[in-house]
Amino acid sequence: MPKLLRSSETAGCGATIELDSKEVVYVSIAQSGVIVRLWDMHGGFFKSFITNFTGHLLYNEKNVYKNTQTGMQLKLTFPQQAPELNFTNPVLSAFSNAIWNCPSAARVAAVLNEAALNAPPAEELAERIALMQAADTAQSRAERIARYDLSKRPFTRAMLTLAAELIYEDDKVIGSVGLEEPKTLDAEIDRAVLLVVTAIVGSAALGATGGLLTPGNPHNFLVATFAFIVLMSLANSLKTEGYNYMSPEHSIAVINVLFIGLNQNETTTIFKDGSTLLLRFIKEQETSQPVREFVDNITQLTYYYVIDKSARYKDKTQKLFQSLLKSLIAVA
Repeated sequence: MPKLLRSSETAGCGATIELDSKEVVYVSIAQSGVIVRLWDMHGGFFKSFITNFTGHLLYNEKNVYKNTQTGMQLKLTFPQQAPELNFTNPVLSAFSNAIWNCPSAARVAAVLNEAALNAPPAEELAERIALMQAADTAQSRAERIARYDLSKRPFTRAMLTLAAELIYEDDKVIGSVGLEEPKTLDAEIDRAVLLVVTAIVGSAALGATGGLLTPGNPHNFLVATFAFIVLMSLANSLKTEGYNYMSPEHSIAVINVLFIGLNQNETTTIFKDGSTLLLRFIKEQETSQPVREFVDNITQLTYYYVIDKSARYKDKTQKLFQSLLKSLIAVA
């Protein structure tokens, strides 16, 4: 088992690690570059001190951009960070973790220099790391879901699982409206509702007709009404399984995410007009068969989108939701 002998991110930036082979490797991160040396700690104080500067070089690169690329490549090669190496400097974190995972100094030299040689452009590396982080995020959510007893709540379990599968970019947007990481089952459901509604409605709106969700589009309030019906559909299904916490804040959060590029006055108007039309729909459901069928179609489609994974895969682009939204726009 390797050992962290010493480290610092203030008085110089570096770490000293004893490998399984009992060899000691020192990594130094500076503006002048990254140096990794084999450190002889068995020859007395003076010799040990001198090998800080004269020890066998395992890696030496002065180009800052190249070191950043190499660090990103190492992060992909060794994605599980050792808890002992909890550094804030990303380059030190990546290099020290790679060293930690090598059994000998010879292997350290091979791993670091191979990463430097084979590292693709930084943009491609950043994309790969984002995908890896997305997978880690989904996995951590799946682990949290498994802690709850959902044996008698199949729709809730299906929706939480779906939310865990949704892409990382959606989650970053949702984080921008101030939602905290869930700590309770109800908070998990709140976040999942927002993820699922925005995934359904956002995809349907982008595919239904050009210009939706952008400033000044006269049909944006119809998208809001559509989103509210999807939200109600989820709320009704969740209510049968004991969830009764749906509030106006959910509707506001959905609008803020869907219309994130619009200013506050525009989103307020969209929310108000969309809510007015929704109330009209609710009232007309009692007397109008077309309105009742429209709402029922959205409700059924939302239910099966959540509960039936195969149905989702058959309609990845939300064409069925798109057609319903187009029909609403057509009669507006």
